[in-house]
Amino acid sequence: MSEVLSFSEIYDYDTLKIGITVPAKLFFGEKSVRLEAKVDTGAENCIFERTHAERLGIDLESGNLVIFNTAAGNFAA
Repeated sequence: MSEVLSFSEIYDYDTLKIGITVPAKLFFGEKSVRLEAKVDTGAENCIFERTHAERLGIDLESGNLVIFNTAAGNFAA
């Protein structure tokens, strides 16, 4: 039995950039921000720049600090 995937939109991404980069839109309440996103199909988290959170009105200081460990090093978010 085969499965069929269908999409409402199709994006061509720049194969010269590292990773898959697609246009994205983040929403928080009534606010939204457009940006370019890297797609990680196995990711458990969505990480974005502080400036995007500020534009959305997200109070970052009230959130939980998480340390991410990567092959290139660690970072806090």
